[in-house]
Amino acid sequence: MANNRNPLSYTGRVKADTARLGDAQFDSGDFSVDDNGKVSLAAASVAETFSTDSGTVTPASSAITVSGGEGIDTSGSGSTLTISGEDASTSNKGVASFAAAEFDVSSGAVSLADEGIRQDFWDYDYVNAKFHDPVISVQADGTVASGVDTEVNVMHVGDGIMMEQYNIGTKTIIVPTISASGLLVSLDQTDDEGAEFGLGITTRSRCAFTAQTDACFVEVTATFADASGVDPFYVGFRKLEGYNSTLGSYTDYFVLGVEGTANPNKIQFQTNLNGGVAATTDSTDTWADAATKTIRVNVSAGGVATGLIDGASPTTEPSTFTFDADTIIPFIWFLHGTTSPGDIHITSFKCGLQ
Repeated sequence: MANNRNPLSYTGRVKADTARLGDAQFDSGDFSVDDNGKVSLAAASVAETFSTDSGTVTPASSAITVSGGEGIDTSGSGSTLTISGEDASTSNKGVASFAAAEFDVSSGAVSLADEGIRQDFWDYDYVNAKFHDPVISVQADGTVASGVDTEVNVMHVGDGIMMEQYNIGTKTIIVPTISASGLLVSLDQTDDEGAEFGLGITTRSRCAFTAQTDACFVEVTATFADASGVDPFYVGFRKLEGYNSTLGSYTDYFVLGVEGTANPNKIQFQTNLNGGVAATTDSTDTWADAATKTIRVNVSAGGVATGLIDGASPTTEPSTFTFDADTIIPFIWFLHGTTSPGDIHITSFKCGLQ
């Protein structure tokens, strides 16, 4: 090609590459070029916008996929893609922070802080007795354990846990024993005799809580060889006061357990408030020979007491029962019945803050 006024020659095409300018060709799948040479992105060429959480754009030559996952969210606005973490929960993976009172974190390394284990698991506010060690029992004054009626023996049941045994009736079998089935507490197996088990009757006793302040619980797992021979066996909370051989003589209590002489035996509630008349409510659930069940009594921070049988609410429950703002303590209280008293094993005793 030549121009007589301004001579210009063109000898060949220079192709563009990553290091120099030159002629370029646009892929029709990714770009459009109008008659004036204006170049635009094709509608489906690259991700011009991203959808929230998950989105897929498929250009002619490649694919871009943005996928939100558990614990991670993505969001898009125009050409901006934002990736953020979700807060972790009991059911969702995600981003978690660590309480400064419980943990130390340095350069991403997490360790327990000094005194970081919550004190409610150590300072008398939590007990988990599993009864796998031999029982050591003495009287409160350190002398040999006694079987005399109304005597109090102090038992070491393992794991640093001390329990008190209050005798209801004079006994020849004095101390509960450990077996493959748990702690055998049935002692003499004599009609109208039994015991109360707990953690002490002072304000400094383990699991001595303040009703209408502390949300607390007591939970016992037990097995009766003969359910008809237990009359009654109760688990629950009572107001802090001295021991008594008659359950109904305690002024304030809320208990759940077995009472009756049948097999299966009735699971019932018994309650009393401010020294009134004891009230019994039949849950309509039952406990059969050789069955193992877990009885739990919860007291809310408002003082409202409720019961659970094997983790579920009973079929029938008593009217709302609310403890006054008293010190309350967990306890087990039982007597043998007239009909064929049998072995009573406790495999677990727990109490603490909810």
